[in-house]
Amino acid sequence: MSRYEGVLARTLQNILVVTDGFLSEHAPDGTLIKRIEIPVIGPDPYRSRARDLVVGPEGRVYVVNGPENLLLSEYFNGTWQHHRVEGWTIVNHPSHGCITRFKDSLFMVGSQTSARATNGSKDELLRFDTRRRAEPWQRWPRKFHTVTVGLDGLLYAMHQSTVQVFDPETMALLRSFRLPFNSGGIAVNARGEVFSIHGDGYIRHVNSEGGLLDQLQVGGQPKDIDISPSGQIVVGTWAGQVFVTDESLQGATSFARGVQPNWVAFGSLPAE
Repeated sequence: MSRYEGVLARTLQNILVVTDGFLSEHAPDGTLIKRIEIPVIGPDPYRSRARDLVVGPEGRVYVVNGPENLLLSEYFNGTWQHHRVEGWTIVNHPSHGCITRFKDSLFMVGSQTSARATNGSKDELLRFDTRRRAEPWQRWPRKFHTVTVGLDGLLYAMHQSTVQVFDPETMALLRSFRLPFNSGGIAVNARGEVFSIHGDGYIRHVNSEGGLLDQLQVGGQPKDIDISPSGQIVVGTWAGQVFVTDESLQGATSFARGVQPNWVAFGSLPAE
């Protein structure tokens, strides 16, 4: 593992990783702390493979479980609960299946099954209220492949290189901008600056209008990214590597977590 002062000088958070049907917690240097299996829901383990994750209220961990029959799987107190999203799927490709959190709400992108598709569109942005779980998911018919809540408290939703910014309370569109390149995922700091990941192995830092500020090549075909309030950045890849850097993009540490695509987030598993 490589090391550099920019990362080691910070107060680092632990890292959660979902890969190959398991959820694991790691110290920032990659040391495995805990590993638990994510239940397979459905007859085909590959098509039911878990995707992205987010830490919700009370430290509950939510995992997008699909894609054939979209589930939101919740881990807390050593047990799993599953919230089915009837009539919804995820595009059966590892680049889809993201989730993000604003206060008590979870946002994700789903695709309607053919029988439910309306107005010529199958893709919708979905919101799940963790306080009122019995209520239907709220829906917005917009085509995105990834969403994230920035550290500035706004909701960023992206399709190809176009980013739209919403007020997550009212879902009012505030602004939009384009990134210099198509991106597989984004994270946003408290100033509204974007850190984007790209298939050429780069993490790119752009301003709130999409202008390139800096970049760092980490390799490994990045596929997921998260940022912590202290400015720590974690990136998951298509081939099992996890990279850790910070907003300065002056270097990165890395550790391996299997050989399958992985999804990453900052946080810890709840105590049992």
